[in-house]
Amino acid sequence: MYVAAVWLGCGSSDAIPADSGVDGVLDGSMLDGSVGEGEDASDASDVRDAGAHDAETDTNAGTGCAAAPTTSELDWTIEHDGRERHARVVLPDGYDAVRRWPLVLSIHALGSNAGLQESYTRMTEATRARGFVVIYPEGTGGSWNAGTCCGTATARVDDVGFLAAVLDRAERELCVDVDRVHATGMSNGGYMTHRLGCELADRLASIAPVAGADATTRCAPTRPLPVHLHHGTLDTVVPYLAGAQARDAWRTRNACTDESEVFFDEGGTTCERWRCDAVVEQCRSTVGHVWPGGVASPAGIDATSAVLEFFEAHPRR
Repeated sequence: MYVAAVWLGCGSSDAIPADSGVDGVLDGSMLDGSVGEGEDASDASDVRDAGAHDAETDTNAGTGCAAAPTTSELDWTIEHDGRERHARVVLPDGYDAVRRWPLVLSIHALGSNAGLQESYTRMTEATRARGFVVIYPEGTGGSWNAGTCCGTATARVDDVGFLAAVLDRAERELCVDVDRVHATGMSNGGYMTHRLGCELADRLASIAPVAGADATTRCAPTRPLPVHLHHGTLDTVVPYLAGAQARDAWRTRNACTDESEVFFDEGGTTCERWRCDAVVEQCRSTVGHVWPGGVASPAGIDATSAVLEFFEAHPRR
């Protein structure tokens, strides 16, 4: 039943039309090229792009950081695993290379792209104000290889390695606090966020999947990882049950007790927190397959603000 729920979510196009911000329709063709369960396409053993410069040649003596870019918005091209990949980078207000800044990867949905993720979540405005570097990476064919999900990216695309390479470049060329690196994503991007938590726990301080489930075939994080989830109880694309199962898997990994507390209950959204080796939180809203509080979803909670507040509270320890 769980596998069926996962594939229902993966078989859909989550694209958000630029004019409306609402979800796309189901499209089974997005599964073309997918691999079977048990096949794992990721191999992040060598993730640095070949054209990388030597960071030691252009660092500031005070912080060991590369000099600040001359613009606050950057478009990166990264060669990884024989593919040309792309990512959009937005720096916070007042960015400099004098101190180290937190970073968040914001990963788009199936059939979507970096620009739509940026506009749909309204994350750039929030990260500029809160002092985060935000990176919006581009998937392959609008999709991410999150394990057994989703779309064309599961045809042996090394997305874990690509996103690790994005972090490598950020650490070389920006002034990033490596203890405050986080990941979030919507739908297929949420699935990918779960996978990053499983495989890059040594590099991430915390994760926050939104409207996503866990399609990994194995998950063995190297340490307990703080997790903050959002899911709509009316979601028919990635059903709430699949998100709840992913939540419970993290509760098991993080050795949570059954004891929990409600810390937010307003406007159709309830947020609950469990006592664990590393905290697990979930906010459930009476919405469908959306980013709560995003451009398409007035809700009792602004998921972008909630996610960033969670990230601020949970540096890597």
